[in-house]
Amino acid sequence: MNDLLYRIRRFLFQEYTPITKGIVVFTAVFFFINIIFGFLGLNQLLELNATKFFFLPWTLLTYPLVNLDFLTLFFGLIWLWSIGGNLERNFGSKTYSFFLAAVTITTGLAMVMMDRLFVGRNFVYNGIWLLLTGVTWAWARLYPNQDILLFGLIPMQSKWMAWLVAGLMFSSYLKEPLIGIASLAGIPVVYLFMNRGSSRMGGFNTRIRKQGKSFSDHNDNLKQKNRRSRLRVVK
Repeated sequence: MNDLLYRIRRFLFQEYTPITKGIVVFTAVFFFINIIFGFLGLNQLLELNATKFFFLPWTLLTYPLVNLDFLTLFFGLIWLWSIGGNLERNFGSKTYSFFLAAVTITTGLAMVMMDRLFVGRNFVYNGIWLLLTGVTWAWARLYPNQDILLFGLIPMQSKWMAWLVAGLMFSSYLKEPLIGIASLAGIPVVYLFMNRGSSRMGGFNTRIRKQGKSFSDHNDNLKQKNRRSRLRVVK
């Protein structure tokens, strides 16, 4: 039991990425709560409904929290934990929160508007991967040539992983291509945030580098303090 508590504390406090870890924990907890108390209709309060979102405006932010398939959620949370922490450390938690909100709202609005204006199917939208498409694209923009092993077996660079995730998201709405295109609306948000030439964003890339350097310096200072503390104990 003590070992389990230690692992939980280490997960929560080992690195300062509260937004990423908060989303991972809350989404997982909500999934299991919904399994146990599904009769309460919690999904309807958080998922994005094309016909009801005017009356439930918060669902433009909460729909990624509703996930109906365990395996899809499991791999999604692992992926968010893997790359979200990198983004949060580079952006800073405040800017990272704003970025996630912008991606989520933009994607949700695009899908609902496309549905209402052109498709008329009145779908219900949910799922963590609608958010992760934009997050993956941002991560690939920061680290375009980083090598990963897909499923632990297939070598792939991060920039191709971003295209793969976008392709899979589009294909999940293949019967309604317009909604499939709208599901990728978070990608342009990435370019608004990370475009070097965007004076409107106030040199966002420069701030990313400064924040990343600041975090790195802070980490180095903590490591040095820990080393000095261990040396004092040895003496």
